[in-house]
Amino acid sequence: MCRLANRQFLFRTLFTSRPALRSSKPPLQHVRLTRNVSERRRLGDFENEDFTQPFRKLYRNPLDDISNHRRELAERHYRMRRIRIAAVGAVVCMAAQIAIVLMFPQEDRDNSTKAVDKTAAAESALESLVPRDRADAPDEANREFQGKPVKVLGGGARIVARDESSGEEVELVSTGTSTVPHFPRTISLPTGSEGKQEEYTLLGLGIRTVSFLGVQVYVAGFYVATSSLSGLQADLVKAVNPIASALIPGEKEQLRAGLLDGEKSYEIWDQLLKEKGSDVKSVWRIVPVRNTDFAHLRDGWVRGITTKTQAASASKNKEQFSDDSFGAAMSEFKAIFGGKGRAPKGSVLLITRGGNGALGVLFQEKEGKGESLDFGHIADERIARLIWLGYLGGKNVSSEAARKGVVDGIMELVERPIGSVETKVL
Repeated sequence: MCRLANRQFLFRTLFTSRPALRSSKPPLQHVRLTRNVSERRRLGDFENEDFTQPFRKLYRNPLDDISNHRRELAERHYRMRRIRIAAVGAVVCMAAQIAIVLMFPQEDRDNSTKAVDKTAAAESALESLVPRDRADAPDEANREFQGKPVKVLGGGARIVARDESSGEEVELVSTGTSTVPHFPRTISLPTGSEGKQEEYTLLGLGIRTVSFLGVQVYVAGFYVATSSLSGLQADLVKAVNPIASALIPGEKEQLRAGLLDGEKSYEIWDQLLKEKGSDVKSVWRIVPVRNTDFAHLRDGWVRGITTKTQAASASKNKEQFSDDSFGAAMSEFKAIFGGKGRAPKGSVLLITRGGNGALGVLFQEKEGKGESLDFGHIADERIARLIWLGYLGGKNVSSEAARKGVVDGIMELVERPIGSVETKVL
């Protein structure tokens, strides 16, 4: 028995990680885990001494799991408390920002706007007292348009680019961006006959932006042939009231709501372009506000066309874009922009839709300078119709600002009697 007891004592002495039972110090596994961090670190450092490492691999104190569990619970409680405090702080910050915005005094902003209006009116009055015809450029950066000096006439009523030597004058419309500040109210494009030009009138414009940051890509303006304005006016009036010659305020609001609605706007423009497109010639004038390339622009239009065709495939018109001829037309459209390189800031791209619905693309690298390059034409009217619908019809359009601008121009158009449309729309 003594020999067996000696063997057990020798075994405990050699292969356990704690001091012998007869030691005056208490075993480490019986030391109570303290909440003090420095004490835990001290104990941990002691436990990790080199002389205990070989024995820990062979024998582990069963109470260590309990200590580790307690430590993990304490750390988890600490982390969760920090997370809750951070979440409460974020909510409080958001609530404070919303409260500041809502409680910001509206009267101050109104007063500042009125003060600006009064200043502009005073400046206009001073201009009227000057004996000569005074006309100033709106700012230093935008003094010219197509090589002609820009002038503001009538206290801001008109913006024109006038060539003093020849007397040629181009009326302008503000775009809302300083990079491309003006669009001409009318443009002239060549017709099928050699040497003849046809006038187009601006119906509305807007800036295309991408991403949630609102990065500006280009300004898009919708022009309609002046000779086609009466036909477009009649079609839009009849879409609301088939027996009316002009729309009253209630009918105008009904038309506006329909042109801005996702589903209704698609139906209106799809029917107008498909069934009565031969009566309306129109152009989208695209001017980049930053350097880009034709591949980037083409991909944007291709995505829009794909979205519209997928929506049509889910409806009763699913066979409309499923034939081989449409696929061939899409290949032609992609080939038009293939290998064309860059589209620099300020260049002009014209996407035309003729009376038969054919698509044409014209490009001018510098606005008002040099000849326009003819990229080509596509006879299939569905390509142009889908691009037009990408801007005017559907829930998601390429530029909501451009659609709203066109709708505003249409409201000015339909309030007049059919056949009495003036050239000046905006």
